[in-house]
Amino acid sequence: MQYRSFGRTGWQVSEIAFGGWQIGGDWGRVDDDDSIRTLHHAFDRGVNFVDTAELYGSGHSEDVVGRAVQSQARSTTSGYRCATTAPTKVPTSPASA
Repeated sequence: MQYRSFGRTGWQVSEIAFGGWQIGGDWGRVDDDDSIRTLHHAFDRGVNFVDTAELYGSGHSEDVVGRAVQSQARSTTSGYRCATTAPTKVPTSPASA
């Protein structure tokens, strides 16, 4: 996996991101266990950049991503650890627009 610097944060993020819109379920029935296995597969291959938002399935995507990160971090067979959590979508208040 190739990584790039994330601005001036010092974070190294994967050049390939996991798009979380589809696991929100807006496009039809989605199996959460399949989604979590798919996220684990991506994590195991070095993906550490996940695009999700509250809008994706009314927050369901964020819930599933959180469950995947939590269960992967607890796994004794994986070296994956989530060191940093940052939102990818931040609501803009009308005053700041």
